[in-house]
Amino acid sequence: MALSRFCMGMERGVCSLVDGSKSGFLSVLRHRDFRLIWTAQAGSYVGDRLEEVAFWLLAMRLANGSAVAVSLVLIASRIPHIIFGPVAGVLVDRWDKRRVMVACDVIRAGIILTAPFIPRAELVYVLAFLMATVSAFFEPAIFSAVPETLAGKEEIITANSLSYSTKFITDLAGYAAASVIVGAIGLGPAFFIDSFSFVFSAALISRVLTRLGPAPAATGAAEAAATAAAPARPTFLSELLDGLRYHRANPTVLSLLVSTSMGLVAVGGINTLLVVAVPHLLGVPDHWLGYFVAVQAVGMTVVALALQPLTRIFNKARLVVLGFLVGGLAIVTLAFTHDLATGFAIYFVMGLANTAFMAPTIAWAQEIVPFEYRGRVMALRLTVLNLIFAVSAWGFGMVADRVGIVPVLAAAGGVMAVAGVVSAFLPGFRALCFQPAPPEPHQSLPYQL
Repeated sequence: MALSRFCMGMERGVCSLVDGSKSGFLSVLRHRDFRLIWTAQAGSYVGDRLEEVAFWLLAMRLANGSAVAVSLVLIASRIPHIIFGPVAGVLVDRWDKRRVMVACDVIRAGIILTAPFIPRAELVYVLAFLMATVSAFFEPAIFSAVPETLAGKEEIITANSLSYSTKFITDLAGYAAASVIVGAIGLGPAFFIDSFSFVFSAALISRVLTRLGPAPAATGAAEAAATAAAPARPTFLSELLDGLRYHRANPTVLSLLVSTSMGLVAVGGINTLLVVAVPHLLGVPDHWLGYFVAVQAVGMTVVALALQPLTRIFNKARLVVLGFLVGGLAIVTLAFTHDLATGFAIYFVMGLANTAFMAPTIAWAQEIVPFEYRGRVMALRLTVLNLIFAVSAWGFGMVADRVGIVPVLAAAGGVMAVAGVVSAFLPGFRALCFQPAPPEPHQSLPYQL
């Protein structure tokens, strides 16, 4: 019965994704402004993957193959979110998000052009820091903007499914291309392609017409009356604290933050160790990392394409828990694997798990958080998660250099599996995980200070 229900649900869901129905991919793509943002993201994703692999390999080569060097790149790309995240959230909620995204793309295009000329590993960390500083403003802006380009909350999960599918399909192309380019030509071309991808993204986002900023000011006599009657503008500090209080008042949003934080304790270490694990455990050149991550992207794409039917069958909470459990077990298995074919299979399973626990959390938050709080909610999430990721990457990298890859990678997988078990009992997850037919939250929860 369970298998039959699963198959029937998948069939209905996949059909709805490709037709022109209310919840299908074609439906969300009919929205011009969503289509522009989606196309911009698709173009920049390929360049991002080239940049990511090139940064990792450049740092590792300049530091003579050290796992700590890779962890420092990852840490440098997380610190800006920790330092600037809360500030960025308040400012993004105040500013026009279209202009924020365009400005960020242009700045990142200029920064990345300097990467091919870096002679020392320390400068790789600096560039990673600068790129992430700009991204600390871009990511809350796009998180807030996407739902506003759609017809309603019922389209958010479909839009996220399409965006994640596109991301992972382009990940597949980008990671594979990174291995080919780095192996055949060297690291430099990857950075030039990434710079162009940011310019391409900025050009498209600049054409978005949906209003993505504060409400327009009144004019004339109406303006004077509104100014006299309006309360004083909240201070920066009060808006910042209001965003923090929102998490405390909304158990689902708080549970999403706690659950993802527990998973990132493992993911920070895993991402550091996997770069070193490819040559050390599987006996292939380091640039093969791109091939393995491309296979992982295939697994991510499979789940992303089926995200809408999967959330209907398992619901979002159960899918997140399942992703943590499967991903953790896959990492533990990889730690004790030296067979190349098995390594590729495990990376595929890891891709399935990654999307299962990451994609639903974003769509879930976008559904229940009102527009005026999205920037602060996303920024706080990025601040906390990047702090945890940075500490995890540093800690696991240091221990791995001392005791070896195998025990540390296995421990990281165990931590991820435990995160899945604990998440099932969080207040925002518990009812959805254990009730036989739980309701799905599709409306913004009331919020009062």
